[in-house]
Order: sequence, then C-alpha cells, then structure tokens
Amino acid sequence: MNTEARANSRVVMINAALYSTVDELHAELKRLLGFPDYYGANFSAYRDCLEDVSYNLELAFKRTDEENDVAQAVQKIAGISAEVAFTKRNITVRFC
Repeated sequence: MNTEARANSRVVMINAALYSTVDELHAELKRLLGFPDYYGANFSAYRDCLEDVSYNLELAFKRTDEENDVAQAVQKIAGISAEVAFTKRNITVRFC
C-alpha cells in the first residue's frame, strides 16, 4: 500500500499482492487511514471507521487476478469503500 499526504487529504493505494494475510491487510489499513486503537480489524469495523473519516481521502484499488483470501478481502473492502463514498463527499474510490 502506498500513501501520499496532501494538505488535509490522503491518497492510499491498496494492492492485495503486498499482503500475506487478511490480518496484515487490516493492520496496514488501520495505520495508513489513522483508524483508532479500538479498530476491530473486520469489515464492519472498517465501514464504521471509514464513515468517521473527516479528511479528504482517495482510495485507489489495484486490480489483481489473484484468487486468495487477501484478494477477496480487498474486493470486499473496495465495495464497502464505494458504498461509503456514495454518501460522503470527502471520500473517493478508484480502480487502477
């Protein structure tokens, strides 16, 4: 995952190929997105914390042909992110 900070905004690239486990992916999401210590490292907690993001955030999901647990988790996170972005103007989602 790459992150780029701009004035009161972040761009985060999420690439499933960089992680061995779903737990590792969630730990990196927590770190890069500044989620609180109580982040539960699951999809429901991801949605809850993402809905609380107040800074401008662009999430860029790298497409993959992988078919493992991490790739499936990234796909689920991308869907959740798109749903949240639909109602929050400060979050955008793109696929590359």
